Amino acid sequence: MDNDRKYFLPYQYDWITDPRPLKIAEKSRQIGITFADAYHSVRIASNKGARFDVFVSSRDKFQAKLYIEDCKNWGQVLEILTIDLGEIVFDQRHNAFSWCRLWGGSPPSAS
Repeated sequence: MDNDRKYFLPYQYDWITDPRPLKIAEKSRQIGITFADAYHSVRIASNKGARFDVFVSSRDKFQAKLYIEDCKNWGQVLEILTIDLGEIVFDQRHNAFSWCRLWGGSPPSAS
């Protein structure tokens, strides 16, 4: 990730390189933490041999979709295949989640 440091401000880079498995932040608006965290999510989930998914919570559906878009944009910059798998509603009144799939190497073969 050190090669990609040029894309980030120092506090964004500190967030990305924080090794803790659970990170919680109270943030301001428009400071770029979502941008940096989407990068981190793409890097983590697309590692060859990655054993776990990345889960992110957002305040509403609109913010969740923006996060997925940031992930897809980072996928393009980093040349990582991303596929938007859409949205699943688990409580029709209030809750839904969006998800995308990432591959760090070649896309999986069709079976």
